[in-house]
Amino acid sequence: MSEIRERMHQLVDEYERLGEGKSIAEQELLVIEFGKQIQRLMMQEMVEKGERGTGSGGEGKGVKKKRAEDAGRS
Repeated sequence: MSEIRERMHQLVDEYERLGEGKSIAEQELLVIEFGKQIQRLMMQEMVEKGERGTGSGGEGKGVKKKRAEDAGRS
């Protein structure tokens, strides 16, 4: 498992531990905070893999390049 994925799993475990016995409002705040951290890690992972999106819902250059390579058209 990649270092980033491992960190994401650690965050989820930490969230579950911290959320036990908290009010719904406190849990929602934890979800927001941990969600931001996980989103940053996911973006970091995508950038490292070359899969960063265009922001318009289309495919990023990294994905198009990978597909071209997979199809033998590099």
